[in-house]
Amino acid sequence: HMTTAVNAGDMVSITDAFAATDDGKRAARNSSLLNYYGASYGTFIGQTFASMFPDRVGKTLLDGTSSLGYLDYFGSDAPIHMDQVLAFWFIYCNLQGPDGCSFYTGSTAKDIFDRFNESYSQLDPKKAQDLRWSNATDVEFILANVKSCLLTLSHFPFQTFPFMGDLLVGLEDAIATENFTTWITEAEAYNEGPPGPE
Repeated sequence: HMTTAVNAGDMVSITDAFAATDDGKRAARNSSLLNYYGASYGTFIGQTFASMFPDRVGKTLLDGTSSLGYLDYFGSDAPIHMDQVLAFWFIYCNLQGPDGCSFYTGSTAKDIFDRFNESYSQLDPKKAQDLRWSNATDVEFILANVKSCLLTLSHFPFQTFPFMGDLLVGLEDAIATENFTTWITEAEAYNEGPPGPE
């Protein structure tokens, strides 16, 4: 059900909801117009919105160009490729050995995956909430950051592969000490993406 056209319709609803608020009514400019900044897929959403609702377009900046590939259904392939990149990272780490990958362990890529899964499986927000852990909210936030790191890895594999090991070692330390402050800073820097071409 979720399509770009549905997203554009939602943006109209959000704009209308804001226009009906006190802030929207006091706005110096026409608050029924959508002011929008879009990057990556957001450029396609912006183009779709402008095509569907040309009389609702306010100040708009589309940062980059979008591909006609968004008109094709590629959803079934994208997760497969992401899984392949992640699987290859464990192979890469194993091939690099302890000198080239700080997360290296055992003798196979599966050993490295098992080490990763040991940390990942501890980040269960539902369990944390059910057991009323004091850091249940932190667990949910950390899990979201880990998932963002994995997404960054799939988008920039060549640039980020070497740094993923250090990030995962840091995650283990953060879990062991229940202190995620430093790790969150490192994860956020990692998720900004590397400079240079993809």
